[in-house]
Amino acid sequence: MLKKILIVVILLLGFKGVGAEELEKESFLYTQDFEKTDPVKVWTLSKHKLTIDFKGLTEEKAYSGKNSFKLDVTFHESCYFYWYIPIKVPAEGKLNFSARIFLGEETTGRAALGAGVTCPAGSGCWRFDYGEKGEWKLIEKDLVKFSQVLVKTIIRGGWAVGKENVGVYVNRIGIFLYGKKGERIVVYVDDIKIEGEIPTEEAYEEDIEKRWTPAKERISEKISLWEKTLEEKENKIASFTNLSPESEKMKKDAEAKIASLKKKVERIKKKGSIPLREQKEIDLSLENLTNMLSKIKLSPIL
Repeated sequence: MLKKILIVVILLLGFKGVGAEELEKESFLYTQDFEKTDPVKVWTLSKHKLTIDFKGLTEEKAYSGKNSFKLDVTFHESCYFYWYIPIKVPAEGKLNFSARIFLGEETTGRAALGAGVTCPAGSGCWRFDYGEKGEWKLIEKDLVKFSQVLVKTIIRGGWAVGKENVGVYVNRIGIFLYGKKGERIVVYVDDIKIEGEIPTEEAYEEDIEKRWTPAKERISEKISLWEKTLEEKENKIASFTNLSPESEKMKKDAEAKIASLKKKVERIKKKGSIPLREQKEIDLSLENLTNMLSKIKLSPIL
């Protein structure tokens, strides 16, 4: 009995992927005190009706040193406006974020710090916490736990991908602005720090490739099936001749549908992952296409 249990344990261990705790590690430290450089870039904007009154380094306020980073934005309609600092660091092992944020008394909107993550299945972002007026608020976050939550959300939106198939990078430090019509945000950021012990990039990239391979194969098989099905239907349509006006119209509609689906499949193929929503849409469209073609076949002019 003991021998059987040991065999089962060994088999289970044999199927266990290489975890971050087993990879070669290195210390990591990123700091940004905004004393000399402004690394902040525009990320995304829901609408463009706003005014950027100031963006850059300032001596007006600083948590430490002489400078901090300042944004002064006036909103002419309700929207969000995200800014970011580019970074690339594995979100496994131990990785902690800290920074200071200060909202000026003129502020009527909201501003927060957060981060963006990326993995083979997609990308996502979320805020950590909002700033407060008149104080240098400390924002702290465990980036490994934060990234794990976001990855679960990303995977839920994807097809044929499990948590075991992906590794994740923090790729952006975010400054998130939310304003309504007529509101203004004056926000200062200082003393950003990310530190911890993480897998080396070489080891992590190799491990991510191993994790992603099974999902990549499933995705490739699905895309190949779609391409084969579309080709078969395209050939079938080409064989239809001497149709009634009604069936001729259905034939043209089917041809247009196939052309649209081929473009969508090609875009997914280049991306290398399949959003669950699009997988359902394509499978349903192919089913509807089959029904459409069966009606064309039943309506020829004899």
